[in-house]
Amino acid sequence: VRLVLTRHHYLPMRRNPVYRRLLNHTSRIIAVSGYVREQLLRSGWEESRIVVIHNWLSPDATPSDRLESRDRGRDEWGFTRPLIVGSAGALTPAKGHEDLIRAAKAVTDSIPNAEFAIAGSDPEPGRPTASRLETLIREFRIEDRFRILPPAQPLRVFLNQLDVFVLPSWNEAFSLVLIEAMAAGLAVIATEVGGPSEIVRHDETGILVPPKNPARISAAVESLLGDASRRLRLGAAARTDVLARFNFDRALDQVEALYREVME
Repeated sequence: VRLVLTRHHYLPMRRNPVYRRLLNHTSRIIAVSGYVREQLLRSGWEESRIVVIHNWLSPDATPSDRLESRDRGRDEWGFTRPLIVGSAGALTPAKGHEDLIRAAKAVTDSIPNAEFAIAGSDPEPGRPTASRLETLIREFRIEDRFRILPPAQPLRVFLNQLDVFVLPSWNEAFSLVLIEAMAAGLAVIATEVGGPSEIVRHDETGILVPPKNPARISAAVESLLGDASRRLRLGAAARTDVLARFNFDRALDQVEALYREVME
């Protein structure tokens, strides 16, 4: 049996001998980013067995009626201000949503017509991270400016409401939500870690900021909210870039070619 393993996580592969024995006959490991490839090499996997094939955009992840659907969706999502900054993803500590809330406190003090939202849920029993985020929002007294919403289905409906998308993660292997936001034509701000640092070209297709740095996030948000032409320029460049680089058909061809190589 030829085994092809796809590695989606940035953590080093486990060195457990039993686990390693199960994978002894792995023909190839697909890394979803160059960063994941580096982690596999550090875990002791042979370079010849690792192939980088990036994650790809779903064929229906690129809405063409963003402005129209935004107008229709504002009441559904409860947005009342003209400028909306958002993020999406599981509510876990490593996603850095606390940093976004701290940044939002500074932004809402200086830009009264902006509001924030995160679409996501806490996968842990008891919702410990979600509770912490909700407490922080109350402590900052920004309940009317920052809301945590249920996961959006489909995600593009939520993305269509935003002016700026922020990915504040402390680490990421790739980030599908980031490329979906870029494909939606949004100006994005992402932390300069792992996969996002490979996806975003700073000041060309988005803005990169250091992780765990709310001050840099707030400064980047303020700069984009205050410059509509820059938002449009970055969003258009981001859309063109990710549609070309993370194309579904091309990725499918790469996977199929790898399977054929392994079988031969």
